[in-house]
Amino acid sequence: MNEFFATTADVYRLTGELDPAHDLHPAADGGAKDAAATRRRLARMIGLDARDADESDWLAFANAWRELQLDELQASSNACSSQRRSRPRRRWSPPAVATSWP
Repeated sequence: MNEFFATTADVYRLTGELDPAHDLHPAADGGAKDAAATRRRLARMIGLDARDADESDWLAFANAWRELQLDELQASSNACSSQRRSRPRRRWSPPAVATSWP
C-alpha cells in the first residue's frame, strides 16, 4: 500500500519559502500545516519521529533536501538544453491561417 508521508510543500513551508497564500493543497496526511506538523511529516518520511532531532536539525534537513531538489532540476534543465543544442536548428515559421473576408 502506498502512503504519502510528506510533500515538497513541507520542505518549502519549513524553509519559509512557501507563502501561506500559495499553500493551497491539503497536507499529505490531512493534518495541520504548522511547523510542528511539518517536522512530524518530514520525520515520518525518513522513518523517524520529530522528537528525534531539534528544530534546527529539521530546518537543516529541509534546506539540504531543497538543495538536492534544485541540483536535480538544474541537471535536468542542462540535459534538455544540451539535447536541444545538439539537434540542428530549424527555422520556425508561424502556421498559416486561412480566413475568409466578407
